[in-house]
Amino acid sequence: MLKLFTIFVRLSKKLQGEKYPTMNYAIPQYLRLLHKLELLRVHFGANTTLGQACASAYAKLDEYYKMIKKQDFAVVATICDPRFNFNVFQNLYRDSPNASVHKIRIQKQFTETFVKYQHQERALKAAAVVEVDEVAIQLDSDSESDLFKPQGVLDSETEYTKWMKQ
Repeated sequence: MLKLFTIFVRLSKKLQGEKYPTMNYAIPQYLRLLHKLELLRVHFGANTTLGQACASAYAKLDEYYKMIKKQDFAVVATICDPRFNFNVFQNLYRDSPNASVHKIRIQKQFTETFVKYQHQERALKAAAVVEVDEVAIQLDSDSESDLFKPQGVLDSETEYTKWMKQ
């Protein structure tokens, strides 16, 4: 029984860090824990109480893992960590029958996130250029049209009408 609980200790301590980023560890730690739970389930036997506890824990953690792997930030944080990069997924999925499917999905998710942020960066740069151009146009304008804007009629008769009567 002690074996079952000790696998959670290191993971819990690692993911509760306050002085260092932890998102980059989330996916690798989930996968390692799921793998260990599967090994323990086989070790204890599927029909034993501890085997069923491992299966229940596996099912719940797998549910959480499926939620987190849908989040772009978790995948990007893991890949951008220089200690992990994309190789961590090759190592973690090495024994999986669907390893190539997982790798392709992760590459696609990373690429889509990169493209999304690239478009946002271009839009911000374009908006900054437009703003600078508008200020430049206002500063460089040699038009005198703003000098001749009508200011409204002061008297009931306009200046022109008075002049024509004379």
